[in-house]
Amino acid sequence: VHKYDKIFKEKMEAPIGYTFTDLETRFAKIRTSEENLTNLVADIMRIWYDTDVTLLNTGTVRSDCVFSKGVLKYGDISKMLPFVDYVMKVEITGELLYQALENSVSRYPKYEGRFPAVSGMKFAFDPKKPPGQRVDKKSIIIENRGPIRMDEKYLLATKYYLTLGRDGYDSIAQSRILTEQIVADDITSMVR
Repeated sequence: VHKYDKIFKEKMEAPIGYTFTDLETRFAKIRTSEENLTNLVADIMRIWYDTDVTLLNTGTVRSDCVFSKGVLKYGDISKMLPFVDYVMKVEITGELLYQALENSVSRYPKYEGRFPAVSGMKFAFDPKKPPGQRVDKKSIIIENRGPIRMDEKYLLATKYYLTLGRDGYDSIAQSRILTEQIVADDITSMVR
């Protein structure tokens, strides 16, 4: 056991990359606002699967700290993303995507893991309005496609967990899954 523990610790200390800025993963930040690390992960997912948009629940990131600029170690990525979370490619209508965004901000300002990190789109919400009525449909802009159209179909990269309707994402569960879980890639490997 000591032999393999030593090998494991050495592997976790191996450099894997470099960052020129601190990476924010504190729950009080990532579960209430847009932050650089969650944006990076969402961007990687979208590029990896060549989708229009990504919607990631920020509860995926578990480190609850700030990673200082400089060398990133293999263990840092494992600390940020400790679970094997598979990414799925989904075909979703604009209406169901809108419903997913409403769910994503429904518990704000609580530090909820359902709070979103997105890529390939932007939107605004009013936390003073009641849940289910916070996102202004006119504010949802899909990169390279313009304002969202409720009857149009979009390609979404998201976690398998959300395709099951977890964290209140029933609208994603109603969408067409294009990736089989057995061949899906996991977020941690993508980031590495």
